[in-house]
Amino acid sequence: MNHPSKEDLISLLYKEVSRERESELNTHLQSCAACRTQLSAWQNVQVDLGRSRVPAHAKRPLVPVSSFKWAAVAVIMLTIGFAWGRFNLTQGDAGKLRAQLQTELRDDLNLQLKASHEADRKEFIAMLRDVEEQRLSEYRQLRKDLETVAVVADEKLSTTQRALNQLNLVAQSDSNNR
Repeated sequence: MNHPSKEDLISLLYKEVSRERESELNTHLQSCAACRTQLSAWQNVQVDLGRSRVPAHAKRPLVPVSSFKWAAVAVIMLTIGFAWGRFNLTQGDAGKLRAQLQTELRDDLNLQLKASHEADRKEFIAMLRDVEEQRLSEYRQLRKDLETVAVVADEKLSTTQRALNQLNLVAQSDSNNR
């Protein structure tokens, strides 16, 4: 009988095979108790690992983009406006212009700060989503790797146990023949 490879059975376990290959493997499993037992053992390991809890990772500090750059631009614009008005206008016009410029610049600065804050908030949320996606991806990969290690270790232990039993039988046979 031609048995499927371990990789094929693990891919079936994780539902990572095409429908045709899944059908072939399921047909084989119906007639092969050894492969069915092996797959069942792996499924049990998967269930056991599913019950275990992974410790929460320490929160990684994320630094949002600062919005103070807009404040600096507004201060520079305000200074330029004041300097221009001081040198080009009469004292009466300068006071009116200064008040008008202060009001307009303050309003403009507030709008820019709000827009910058909203953009920073959206960028921060996107960064958090990326970090969470990466964490989940790494968790899934780690879990798959752990399950594969558990399956391979279980198989190696079984093989070693069989070899030890055979050695024990040979040793007993030799001691009985003496």
